[in-house]
Amino acid sequence: MKSFNLETLQVLLDKLASILETLVLENCDITDSQLLVILPPLSHCSQLKTFSCYGNHISLGILQVLLHECTRLSQLTHGLYPAPLESYESRIPAKFVHPEKFPQVCAKLAQVLTDIRPSLRVQICTYSCDWCMVCQLYMLEPNGKWEVTEKYRYPSRIRCNSCVNPLLGDCIFFM
Repeated sequence: MKSFNLETLQVLLDKLASILETLVLENCDITDSQLLVILPPLSHCSQLKTFSCYGNHISLGILQVLLHECTRLSQLTHGLYPAPLESYESRIPAKFVHPEKFPQVCAKLAQVLTDIRPSLRVQICTYSCDWCMVCQLYMLEPNGKWEVTEKYRYPSRIRCNSCVNPLLGDCIFFM
């Protein structure tokens, strides 16, 4: 994690478990092993309504475990999660999602959610370009399909040549 200690987060989650309603752990460079460490205290956050951890590099297996644990939080109504590493070309989130792998990953995630708690509002965030900071948000619809609900580009970034002209592939961008 970038700016704080994992043990401190564990202690805070333990102390705030009965009152914490929103937890945002976005772009913290959380790894699979770190997420597994904070899962036990996170699972005791009985009042948690909103949870977001997008922008972290998490594998499909760990995201499935996280979703399974989050579905047990009865007050949780909205979750925003990163697309797992297996969704991307070369397992690097800074590149484009893989057109064949991403739908397979989404189907596995949808299965976890529909089997346990179909009413939970879940969104998956993919990055399509690390330079431009372009991302797409997918929401699981009641029919079990993932639909793009929003495409977002951080305003401070300009578009790179790869995004403006995708047929050219990766290019060096000079400013």
